Amino acid sequence: MNGFAVPWPTMRSRSLALVGLVALTACSGATPQADQPTQPTVAVGTDGGGVVAGDATQPNAPMPRTLLLLARLPNPKQSIATVEKFVKLPKSIETLLADSSEGATKFVDFTQSMDVALALDPSTTTVDDPKFFFGFSVPLTSDAQGLIDIIKKEGDEVRQIGPGTFRIREEHGDLECELDASPSAPARLACGDGQAAFRELGPWLLRTLPKEPRPNADAWVRVDAAAFQERLMPKVRSALDELVGDARGEIERAGIRDQELLDLPSMSARELTTFLDELDHLEAEIVVDPTKGEGHFRTELFFKGKQSWATQVLTGSNGAPGPAPEAFWRLPKDSTSALFGQSADPALFAGVRRVAKKGAAFGLQLAPIPDADKQAILGLLDALPTSSGAWISATGDLAPLPGGASKDKPETMTPAQAIVETKNWARGIAGWAVFGAQGDAAQMIAFWKRGVDVYGRGVRLIKEDADRDLKSASPDMRQYYQKKRTELDSEIPKVKLTENAPGWPKGTATIDIEVHFTSKDTWSLIHPVKDWDQRPEHPKTGEQKGSVTLRLAVVPDEAGRYLFGYSVDPDLLKQKLTVAVKGAKADDTLAARTDLARLKLPMQGGGFFSIGKYADTFAKLDEHDRDLRELAELMKKLPHQGHAPAFVSFGGAGGGAPSLAFEIDVERPWLEDVGAAIQAVAAKELQVAVP
Repeated sequence: MNGFAVPWPTMRSRSLALVGLVALTACSGATPQADQPTQPTVAVGTDGGGVVAGDATQPNAPMPRTLLLLARLPNPKQSIATVEKFVKLPKSIETLLADSSEGATKFVDFTQSMDVALALDPSTTTVDDPKFFFGFSVPLTSDAQGLIDIIKKEGDEVRQIGPGTFRIREEHGDLECELDASPSAPARLACGDGQAAFRELGPWLLRTLPKEPRPNADAWVRVDAAAFQERLMPKVRSALDELVGDARGEIERAGIRDQELLDLPSMSARELTTFLDELDHLEAEIVVDPTKGEGHFRTELFFKGKQSWATQVLTGSNGAPGPAPEAFWRLPKDSTSALFGQSADPALFAGVRRVAKKGAAFGLQLAPIPDADKQAILGLLDALPTSSGAWISATGDLAPLPGGASKDKPETMTPAQAIVETKNWARGIAGWAVFGAQGDAAQMIAFWKRGVDVYGRGVRLIKEDADRDLKSASPDMRQYYQKKRTELDSEIPKVKLTENAPGWPKGTATIDIEVHFTSKDTWSLIHPVKDWDQRPEHPKTGEQKGSVTLRLAVVPDEAGRYLFGYSVDPDLLKQKLTVAVKGAKADDTLAARTDLARLKLPMQGGGFFSIGKYADTFAKLDEHDRDLRELAELMKKLPHQGHAPAFVSFGGAGGGAPSLAFEIDVERPWLEDVGAAIQAVAAKELQVAVP
């Protein structure tokens, strides 16, 4: 449930606040239990002692029509036990909660479901400022009188409204609650952030929802679109109608007369409203099995139809699960992530390409560039390659080059070492990547050729503009413009296309993008001393020059397929792409790995990734960002350094009411890393020694 954000009400009552907070922060991670539908008038014993579950004499309340979100923790006690198996804390989580609440959470029954709900406030009148009702429901032990005594002691209003039933109102806050400890039902506390919120959510959370079967998961969330569609969609349509009229007027005033471009605002608005109308609900769940050391996360978005373009793009390739394509298993063995899936129907993008070209053509009419250059840009749009069928992708790391700054004495870094550090910075961010798609390699190469041509035309125009500035410069500014013109020759990246590249498989094309820099240019960016006050400045003399070359390559594969990729290590890129070509030796491919058996199960799409790789890459993007740097340092201290694979699968149902599903499965090494990370963060936040 981490990351689940709700508008938490202002609560000054310590006991009510902590009891409510338990409903949000009880950790997921237990062995999933089977659905447990409650039978009327059947007594079920619990650890709390003598609590009767599911008495049919309790009045039920209907589910609120305004309900947007419901989150449930079916058995927090089991979840907490799982967390404590992977995270070693000085005290148990239940003890820590009891200490923090001065004993209030001792009256919480952690074996029963804790629920949180969010509903749309019917008083909402605008889309840009919606109002919400928030509520939660917490099960209590049979000795609920102890909690009532604590609440009274804190000064909150407690009023008995029936046998064992109490209405509670915060003295200095908005929280409105009802505590039901009558003999006819399990004791439970339900609250809302105000009287209106409690009227909308409280009775249902208190008496109806607990009688329904608990989800077969450790944490479960459902988001419904019905309330939004019923109450806010008319306002969305009204706002869009106004925007469409304004946008069409702007287009007409710009001089556009093409009917398709004039209709673009209304078409976009119609597409958006159709997509929003088709949304049904989203479900997400977390399940952890501590005995097997496996975790599972699943989320699925359900639609009521598929008339909108977006729904068709998202779900159009759904079909029966099957094995991963053979090309997937030919990806490099040392990949840190690898994925496969099905492309959307290219026909869905025909209209987008057509309108984009029309819009670009109109915009280029206003550009002060030669007609030949305008046609070259439009030709690039025409040359965009299309793909259908299965696609594959993989990424990996590059080892750092030797000769960088000393780890023991980073303050002694020299300009020559700065050049190496810059190259290693680029290697750490770019790494290498390999992709595969169904289609014609010649089509991709033709697109690249046009792209290189357009780039060359752009460079020419920039230099011509600089030449004009230099020619017309006044005598006192001539030196300045001469310097700017000279710098262009070295600062603008050089791009070179090579067809039928020597030493590569026949038909390969490569593009080299060469970027030049100096040690002074990158000194602050890559210096290992991150503290501005402690970092030495670049030496006044000895500035060094360097360059990094990003290579892209397209390699024909088996009939109807091709591979392409990139890396700042051209030789290694060649190795990775040739390994993935059909007919190459399998020793260096994913097929030789023994830890990917899960990906041999039938699925529509999937693969694996390493979270450690991404943490390190993000940290390198801005090495002065302390949070990112601390995250990368934390990952390096974990038992498996975040390198254990997390397995993903995606797809969903087809048909007239399709869905879009995404799942993540992790194994024991990944859970051990998560446990160690939580343990480290808890030790820092609580400032206690964690074993």
